[in-house]
Parts: sequence; structure tokens; C-alpha cells
Amino acid sequence: MLNRDIPICFQEVGSDQFLIVSTQIGNKSHPRTEVLVYCTSVTSVQEVQILTPWLNHIAGSGSWNFALEDCDRILRITAADVHPRRAIQLLQQHGFECRELED
Repeated sequence: MLNRDIPICFQEVGSDQFLIVSTQIGNKSHPRTEVLVYCTSVTSVQEVQILTPWLNHIAGSGSWNFALEDCDRILRITAADVHPRRAIQLLQQHGFECRELED
């Protein structure tokens, strides 16, 4: 069961696959906004819900999303002043693998 207090939107991408998208895309007025992309071991909506308060704390609500249908289980953070290592540490502290994807 989903927690309706968590600001997550779902977009159907297949008959049994959903893309989890944020309710907004970053802070466009901030000149130092960056997009950080990570490969993770997060595989379910329930796992995303566990991480939601922590990701909201470091990046801001609506500034991150997971693409669980992707083979790399992508986490994207679009925010200012988030150190790339912080997200890696956060996911690892909760038992998930996480590494930054290079351009």
C-alpha cells in the first residue's frame, strides 16, 4: 500500500511497469542546479518510500526521481548544492548499492 503523503507520481510505461517521477523538476531559478545520475539496487516502490524522507532532506521534495524500469535502476537528483557522494552514502546506509554514472 502506498503512503499518500509522499509526493510521488507514477507514469505507466508498459503493461506492468511504471516510471516513478517527481512532482516537479528541480529549482530552475537557482544557477547552480545540477543533475546527478546514479545506478542503484533499488527495485520497488516500497524501497523508494523508505528512501523518500531521506532524499527529500538532502535534495528537496520533487528534486529527485527513480527510473525503476531501467536496468540500472536510475536515481536522478536535480538540485543545487548536493554533493554527489552524499546520495551514495545515504543509499548505502540503507542497504542499497549506489554508484554515480559518468557522462
